[in-house]
Amino acid sequence: MYILFIFLITFILKNNYNTFLIKPQKKLNISQKKSILVLKKYIEFSILEHTLKYQVNNMIKNVAFPLLKNKTLYICDIQNNTNNNLNVIKTKNILIKIFNQKHGMFSIIQNKNIQKIKKKLNISPKDTLVNCNKALLISKKAHANYLLFSSTKYQPSNKKLFLEIQLIDVTTGEIIWTFNTLIKTILRYVTHKSILK
Repeated sequence: MYILFIFLITFILKNNYNTFLIKPQKKLNISQKKSILVLKKYIEFSILEHTLKYQVNNMIKNVAFPLLKNKTLYICDIQNNTNNNLNVIKTKNILIKIFNQKHGMFSIIQNKNIQKIKKKLNISPKDTLVNCNKALLISKKAHANYLLFSSTKYQPSNKKLFLEIQLIDVTTGEIIWTFNTLIKTILRYVTHKSILK
């Protein structure tokens, strides 16, 4: 079912919705263009969510977690290593949603608690500089067992954009799970200001 869903959505995107939309006899107006862009964004983020959910389910099945009653997880902001304006906030919210669905598996550390810790560490709430060492420090102060660290990477040679996700043991610093996915072909992250207003 998952494979069929991905195939169908990819087909729609590649064909610019011509299969499902009647070709207009005249140029689309601004309102119509916005509607199509919103629809494309919804479908593309749905693909990303299904992809991440599938990989997280595999991770939970295959990683031998210690038998802790309450495994706490800090999902930090996504490190953007590109020059693009990426919708990293929505991507982070997708990850939080997926892990929140794993009832009893992880307890997600709430943002209000993270903000309190950042204040104690003299880190501005508006700080956008994300790196693994800082995220690990916050994780330790929050008494998290695990850190989910994500970053985007762009390869200019082939113009491909990747999302890399790592699950890190906060105590040891060991990366116990990693996932790398090509997102440029399935997700156009570059935001449109007219839509996001």
